[in-house]
Amino acid sequence: MICGQCGQVVDDEGDRTEREPCPNCGARRRKHEEKLVDGIRVGDYLGAVGRDASAETKFVDESRPGGKSHSADDRDGIVDERVSGDSPTHEEGALEVCQRLARKWSQSGPKWRAELAPESGTNGPTDCVLRRQGGEETYSVQVTRAVSGPGFFEALAHDGERRESASPEGAAERLWAAAEKKSRSYSDAVRRDHLLVLDASRAPAGVLGSVLAAAAERRSAFAGLGFAQVWVVGPLAGLVHRLDG
Repeated sequence: MICGQCGQVVDDEGDRTEREPCPNCGARRRKHEEKLVDGIRVGDYLGAVGRDASAETKFVDESRPGGKSHSADDRDGIVDERVSGDSPTHEEGALEVCQRLARKWSQSGPKWRAELAPESGTNGPTDCVLRRQGGEETYSVQVTRAVSGPGFFEALAHDGERRESASPEGAAERLWAAAEKKSRSYSDAVRRDHLLVLDASRAPAGVLGSVLAAAAERRSAFAGLGFAQVWVVGPLAGLVHRLDG
């Protein structure tokens, strides 16, 4: 049993008038859902992914030194996201994001590895390089935040916390806006030679199942941006999805 308002796990039954308020938000709405939860702990990093019976991602929690986030679409038709801690600087964590993409590719074929590009940290277009192990095939990768909306990370830096609620379509619009904004920074030739990776590590609403379903309606638009491929990468293994195909 979970709270129908905020998604908090609660331990009660009975009709609405007999329920105790949710200890997190005070609501009495409840929702019954089957969920499979995968978790990971690496040093000071802790993450969890909840999926329903159809394997659709319903919530993502992650906690790391300096910050944590919770994204869920447990409320009917609403995606909730809470991010707290330090605001990331520039493309902080780009190598880790590319490593998760390399692991995704390696699951179904040749092994790939990710390495920082020599120009990483500058204004150049290449943050990382994906290299096929045992071969000469490579892909240049541009990493950008999956949230480009006005003030999101600025508010996080100022207040130490950011909360947002949106429809799945609204959350998918944020993915599109981030990709479209980045596409305007580079020429056609540069885009053709680069994968675009939207980093949803700190704001993982973009890898929820309902948001990905909404983003799929824009598949041809993502492809039309001219990048070799467009991906969104969440904070945990398995939360890596292609947006343009």
